Amino acid sequence: MKMADNLILCATPLQVLIAERIIEKHPGESFSLIMITYDKNEKYLYYFNRLKKKCKTAKLLNINGKWLTLFYVIYFRLSMLDKKAKRVFLSNIDNIIFQTILSMLDKTEVYTFDDGMANIDKTSFLYRPEIRSKIKKYLKINIDIDKIKKRSIKHYTIYNIQYTNNIIPDVKQINLFSTVHMDNKRNDEKSTNITIVLGQPIFEFIKDSNENKNKLNMDITKKLINYSQATLYFPHPRKKYHIQNIDYIETNLIFEDFIYKEVKNNPHITYDIYTFFSSAGLNIITLPNVRVHFCQSSQLPKQWDGVYDLLKSMNIDIETID
Repeated sequence: MKMADNLILCATPLQVLIAERIIEKHPGESFSLIMITYDKNEKYLYYFNRLKKKCKTAKLLNINGKWLTLFYVIYFRLSMLDKKAKRVFLSNIDNIIFQTILSMLDKTEVYTFDDGMANIDKTSFLYRPEIRSKIKKYLKINIDIDKIKKRSIKHYTIYNIQYTNNIIPDVKQINLFSTVHMDNKRNDEKSTNITIVLGQPIFEFIKDSNENKNKLNMDITKKLINYSQATLYFPHPRKKYHIQNIDYIETNLIFEDFIYKEVKNNPHITYDIYTFFSSAGLNIITLPNVRVHFCQSSQLPKQWDGVYDLLKSMNIDIETID
């Protein structure tokens, strides 16, 4: 694969939004894109194609099993990659394919950017020692999370650097969205409220059957819907279940993009967003006419306690729904 001046590695639609802001900061320079998806759907394809238009070359890797992961690790380990990129920008520093690519670009400058709240939550996987996999041992891939952190020259973040630390000391804050001006709000228009529940795969990483995990997610989501009295539900891109008796918001946009456009186009509407601890809620908390309600329940796995501690440290109120 031929490289442009810079290479971007990303794996989620949110990372595409951040990558777009990074590209804007390097006018006149060319970019190549390698994007990974483990759950190929219309939303991921939309954001890949959107970023592809801003890149000289682009490749989407749909990883739907361990064997494909192994294939691409070997593929990049065998140097099937142009090494002329000056800089590489990446988010998923724990991803073995991205780590393999970095191991082959040993002379390229490394810059990191956010992978959601994991970057500012000190209990997340980004702050724990990485267990070296058998594949990495066999293929002699020595790069890991800590080595990427040390190699990163600068980290781009969407979070307020006054209140949060990140995975490396040298951090540059970027705005996810342009400033929204509400001057066009009409005085003769009656203000209205729209309440939306923001979905997330809360039980995705517990040890249980997919059927039970889906049931747990549905039960706790229904609890949040009843508490908020919401009429609209915005599903997570990796949705695995369907909630009955509530209207779904169907769009190719991720929530950050969707609510930003809604606020711009409907200045007379106030949006109440209910979520447990979705990073999307934190990402849009400063938008005008948006009120984000973070909620907690005793039914949540204890592994998420650190996220709530983080939110409280940022002076964000938590509502208990038990």
